[in-house]
Amino acid sequence: MTIEQLRAASDAGGVSGVTLKGQGGAFLVQIATRSGTAAWLAKARSNEPRRFGNPISALNVLRGVGITIGQFDASEWNPDEKEQVTGNRGRAEAMRKAHQAAAYSE
Repeated sequence: MTIEQLRAASDAGGVSGVTLKGQGGAFLVQIATRSGTAAWLAKARSNEPRRFGNPISALNVLRGVGITIGQFDASEWNPDEKEQVTGNRGRAEAMRKAHQAAAYSE
C-alpha cells in the first residue's frame, strides 16, 4: 500500500490500526484494515516495503496522512544492522574539490 493509498483508506475509515515495526536495522509500517487484511507501507513505484532508518521519519509520514495513533514493536529491531547510506557524501566531496580548485586558481 502506497502513501496515497493509505491516505485514501484512512480518509474512508478503512484503516483499523498501524504498527511501526522494527525489523533488522529499519522500521516498517504495518497496516491493519477494517476488512481484516494486513499490508505494509510500500515505496511509491514498487511493492517493496518502505524502510525507514529513523522511526521519527515514519511517524512524520503517518502524521502527514492523518494517522496519529498506533502501536510500536521493536522486538525484532537491531540498530547494529542499520544500513549505512552514503546520501550526498559523494556530491559533497565533488563540490569541496571544485571549491578548492576555484580558490587555487584565484
